[in-house]
Amino acid sequence: MLTNIGETIIDLKLQQQLNYASLSIKKNIQFVQFTEAKAALPEIAKIKALVHENYSHLGHQDTQLLLETDFFTDEAKTMAQLKALDDVIDRQLAQDVYQWPLSYLPQDFGQSANHNTPFEASQTAVRFALPEILLRSLYGRLGSEYDSYRAFKDACYLHIAKNMVAELATLTYFFAATPIFDQANSRLKRSAFQAELYLDGALFNSLTNYRQAIRQAAKLAQPKLLNSPIFLRPAAGDPEFKQGIQFIELRGLDLQPNVVDGIFEYQLQLVKIALLNAFVSPEATTVHIQTKLKHWRALVGEDPLVASAYQDDLVNAISSLSYFNDKYLKNHGYQNLLTRLIATARQNNQLQAYQVAQSYSNIGALAFGKTVAQKNKRITRNNGFSLRGYSEKTLSVQHLLSSVLKFGVHYHFLNDMTDMLALRLGHHLEYVAQGQKTSQNSATLAALLADPIALNQTLASVVAIPKRIVTDSWTQAQQQFKRRFANNGLIIQPLHQADNQFGEHFFAEPISERRFKQAYLEAEDVDAHVMVTAYVPGSIYDFYICDGQVQAVIEKVPGNVIGDGISTIAELIMQKNDHADRGRWEQTPFVTLQATAEVKAMLTRQNMTLDTIPERGVQVLLSQQTGRHYGGETMIVTAEIDTSYLKLVEKVAAHIQLRHGTMKLVIDNIYAPYQARSQNAILLAASSTPNLIAFDYPARGKAAQLSDQLIQTLFKSELLLEKSHDNTR
Repeated sequence: MLTNIGETIIDLKLQQQLNYASLSIKKNIQFVQFTEAKAALPEIAKIKALVHENYSHLGHQDTQLLLETDFFTDEAKTMAQLKALDDVIDRQLAQDVYQWPLSYLPQDFGQSANHNTPFEASQTAVRFALPEILLRSLYGRLGSEYDSYRAFKDACYLHIAKNMVAELATLTYFFAATPIFDQANSRLKRSAFQAELYLDGALFNSLTNYRQAIRQAAKLAQPKLLNSPIFLRPAAGDPEFKQGIQFIELRGLDLQPNVVDGIFEYQLQLVKIALLNAFVSPEATTVHIQTKLKHWRALVGEDPLVASAYQDDLVNAISSLSYFNDKYLKNHGYQNLLTRLIATARQNNQLQAYQVAQSYSNIGALAFGKTVAQKNKRITRNNGFSLRGYSEKTLSVQHLLSSVLKFGVHYHFLNDMTDMLALRLGHHLEYVAQGQKTSQNSATLAALLADPIALNQTLASVVAIPKRIVTDSWTQAQQQFKRRFANNGLIIQPLHQADNQFGEHFFAEPISERRFKQAYLEAEDVDAHVMVTAYVPGSIYDFYICDGQVQAVIEKVPGNVIGDGISTIAELIMQKNDHADRGRWEQTPFVTLQATAEVKAMLTRQNMTLDTIPERGVQVLLSQQTGRHYGGETMIVTAEIDTSYLKLVEKVAAHIQLRHGTMKLVIDNIYAPYQARSQNAILLAASSTPNLIAFDYPARGKAAQLSDQLIQTLFKSELLLEKSHDNTR
């Protein structure tokens, strides 16, 4: 028996290691399809595409999906992944298919009897794993009476399970959120789901006892034991626990209808504190366990609209968790939470079960569930491009993560500041930086692309390239301007610059030496090395290359508005900015259009002002720049462009060994074949850090879904193997 874990942790100064305990959320999603006043279960084909077994797999009903997050030591990261998974799943569903938000399917769903038990509806579970570093340290001091480290680890999880039996009433009180009408007593029960749970207090006396009980229960037609609120879990593919217990799972948790993902972060924190407290506390006696089991069953059956008879016990339980936190964790966030929970325990109307029961009584369970399901769908559908849980990341990273989750690839942020990601599928590991840079390209290529002059020399025999110089000397720049660039439009920019594009100047027409010097010095303020490129008139196209092949082509169009014959240009700009897809750079597909001095100058060149009312259908350019950071837009033209240009780009990519990236070309006419002699295609730039947003969120044309293609390319062998396994099954 483990009797002095807490004292040993303090003696060895291991309190900090308790924070490394990790949590994972397991959610059983029930899909419903509302038709008139009934709900019909969607066919399996509706959700087949969602099944990637690293994060989800089908439940025992064709309408259920079991969703599992990775283990994280930070509850906020666990919640972030759950939110993102919910978003990814909902985007795959038909418009009229919803996640049922309650842990109970009401009888008026019109389903057969076996579809109306709580276990057929949605529910949540939390999985908890102790940190190996802590267990190894404790084994050195407490492990002498055990045959092996595995036996000691098993004893620790059995110890937690026993003590958690005594905490079930506390968790039930704060998680219960699906009241059910008790026909026998003509009143509500606190939780339809938890009222069906079963637990034998002697189940966790030993692993042998537990394993035998589970094995015998699995043979029964209606095994009550398999509806236990506490489970010990082995490693995958090890039903006999030969490798021992890997984590503990708490299943007695109602789905929370008043939060879109079914669980609040504070509830996840409460579970973690309770489990850690169960670990360090002395083992509960048999009498204590039996008493607490009776309290738990009685509390489940209470009317949620009436104050609990066990309020004092609940307050004492939370107070003991507060004492544990103060002694071991000293987490101020946890302390604030526990203080709030003590107040909540004394105010019945603050509980989820009370609030939901009130809603039931007003409109009925089916109407309430339907209303919540539709509200939740609006939230998960969001704006169609940002990923909940990671909205603070750049749009490129969010977009990549959507595909990562969709294909069941595990991920880890190696550096949250630089958004360096490690991606893993099976034993295959890949690294991606900023959602763009991959291992497909060599470091040598990156150095070549960073040196425009070397790149020009490398490609001079393969494709036409505009005149270009790079210099850190104003004297040299002045000489080159007079000799080579005085009669050209120019692009003057720092050699290395951030996405904000400070210091970049664009001139479609020849400029004076005085204006050239001003632009040069402003670029020099950003980077000592300045690049001057001759402006090439014509339409600009970006080619996306993955695995050495062109996958998509976009035409880049400057920021613009289209006249309606009624509105001024200023009003048209405001109308365009009203769209949800316009906002901050790298947070939305398009940036907010601004009435800047450059925009006003551009309008002047077109004999217009912000007060001009363009005729209906007339396009008014707001800039000569096509970049998204200037308000530019894109159009997908992959199916329209002559294939000779695809071959040209793939030839150039092969020449410099560019496996993944983009190339920017000016093309006179994409419908006419490429002709090298006439130079009807000129390469402006090549990049090994492609921004896929311009391709996947075009202003016109079908989205290219390139982040999906990228993940499929990076993990080609592993995904093909998964597909063959799926076909075999």
